[in-house]
Formats: sequence, structure tokens, C-alpha cells
Amino acid sequence: MIRSLGSAGLALVTLGTGLGLYLVSYSVGAERSGIAKLERQIATDRRDIRALEAELRVRSNLPQLERWNASALALNAPKAGQILESEVQLASLVRPHQPDALPADVRLASVELPAPAPAPREVQVASLEQAAKPRLPVLRERPDTGLFSASFVAEIDAAADDERASLTRVSLR
Repeated sequence: MIRSLGSAGLALVTLGTGLGLYLVSYSVGAERSGIAKLERQIATDRRDIRALEAELRVRSNLPQLERWNASALALNAPKAGQILESEVQLASLVRPHQPDALPADVRLASVELPAPAPAPREVQVASLEQAAKPRLPVLRERPDTGLFSASFVAEIDAAADDERASLTRVSLR
């Protein structure tokens, strides 16, 4: 009887240990998801803080913005007559597109050129002799002014030599 109680006790201890480990892993997962949620909230709060700091910088420069508005931008608040109540009012302000209609200050100009006289056709006689090759323009080389000055190129060459020497020293070690 004591032997059977020992096996049952061992089974109960094993079952309790397994249940305890499962609860621990479940609580660890819950903590990890809570931490991930907090990290997302921190990132959102940092983004909001940056936006508020930018707004604060703008509002601290309001006198400068007012000077710019007065001198260059000329922005004004909308007046009551500028606010429309519906899309129908907005559509009534739009003129239909008329491709043939031109504004009064636009004038069209045209020039009539006389018809060119027909050019006489040239008759080419086929021959076995090789036709004269067309004369190509003579290309002359432009004096090489160089993209970089000679001192700059010398400085780059010296830096490259120094780097090659340092690489050789490193590879020999």
C-alpha cells in the first residue's frame, strides 16, 4: 500500500510541476506582450512629442511668421461670403470647359507661305565605279584642360599610395 501511494504521490508531484511550469510560461508570455504594448505606446508618445515640439517651435516664431505673411504671403482668414454650404454651390461657380472659347486678350496669328516649287528630280546612273564618299567633318581634339587640377590629382595619387602602403603593412603582419 505504501508503494502504491509513493507512485501516486510521484505522479501528483510530476503533474503539479508540469502545471506550475505551464503557468510560469503563460505569465512570461503575458508579460512579453505587455512589454511590446508599452514599447509601441512609447514610440507613439515619442512621435507625438516630436510633433508637439515642432508646433511649439512654430508658435514661438509667430511674430516672424506674421512678418512673413505681411510682406510676402498675404494670407487672410476666410470671410463669411467665401464659405459654401454645399457641393452644388461649388459646382455652380465652375464654368463648363469650352475648347473653342478663347479669352478676349488672346489673338491667333498665322502666316501663309507660298507653296514651294517642286524640286527637279535627279537621275542617278548606276555604275560599277564606286561613288565618291561624302566628306566628313574634320574633328579636332580639344586641348585637355582636365576635369581636376594637377595638384588635386597629385594629392589623390599620394593618398592612394599611402593607403596601398598601409594595406601592404597589414597583410605582412
